[in-house]
Amino acid sequence: MSSTFDVPYMLNVCIAASLEAGRTIAAMREAAGGVQGLIIEEKGALEHKSGAQDFVTEADKKAQYVILSYLRTAFGKALNIVAEEGSMDYQLYYPNGFPRLPWIPIEGAGRALPGLGAVLPEGLPGKPRHEGYLAGVDPARLCVFIDPLDATNEFVRGATDCVMTLVGIALDGQPVGGVCYQPFLGETGTLTWGLVGAGTNLPVSRPAKVGGYAVTMSKTNSALLDHVCAKLQPVTQLRAGGSGFKSLQVIQGNCNVQVAGKGVKLWDLCAPHAILRTLGGALTDIFGREISYTMMSDVSVHSVVATLDCPVEHQQIIKLIAYETDI
Repeated sequence: MSSTFDVPYMLNVCIAASLEAGRTIAAMREAAGGVQGLIIEEKGALEHKSGAQDFVTEADKKAQYVILSYLRTAFGKALNIVAEEGSMDYQLYYPNGFPRLPWIPIEGAGRALPGLGAVLPEGLPGKPRHEGYLAGVDPARLCVFIDPLDATNEFVRGATDCVMTLVGIALDGQPVGGVCYQPFLGETGTLTWGLVGAGTNLPVSRPAKVGGYAVTMSKTNSALLDHVCAKLQPVTQLRAGGSGFKSLQVIQGNCNVQVAGKGVKLWDLCAPHAILRTLGGALTDIFGREISYTMMSDVSVHSVVATLDCPVEHQQIIKLIAYETDI
């Protein structure tokens, strides 16, 4: 196993892992006769929603295990990983160690994945050729952030439109690669990925910008969201569940601003943030400060603003919001 990593190759492994994890979630739900047939546990109170509980299901845990298995099989223990469901006891699943997964894109033994041509023009199998772009990176500079099942609370309630797996790659604390896979959207699920400096699988022509401000935000009312809507006029609101789903509304051009309040985590943000950066967009905290994605970073972010506009326009929105106190 190489002592350095190639980021485009890592993105390909993350795509394979996300697809398998998403399919695992869908298969577990179907086999259980619906989400209520799955084991559901309470993780505790949500810090940003009064009286609300945070949940984890056995599908969250199995999906995370799938993703970790792919990454550890391909890159070993040298790769830094931060995952929502924490460390997992691999002995519980594979007492004899990691299996060699049959179609993981390991050097010389992989298979091509659809839709990768824009990033990996030579494709797979084998180690992808990418003309040295983000190649030979010291693993200490990299960290992967995993949310195996974003929008678990919506999932528990039976809503699947905003459920997705999120896997983001950070280099020197900045998001550079992201994968969002929605297993319940479309006949075979919907995959969105991006690699900064290389491209995305999104259509070149995206929806035109909406007039005024179309803001996607939590379904839960808060003083922060009231404040934002009062400052951004005229405003249209899209209330939705799932942090990744709301980010995708900006990425896809359905909204031009996302505002997330207290409680958002780095594993919610890294993947969509990378895709936004690939498209020229921006995501900062609500004060306009950059977000750091490292093993040493605090996983909780106060509040964030995401836009598909250039950095200058993003900062103008930050100034319009004029957020100064802990609302």
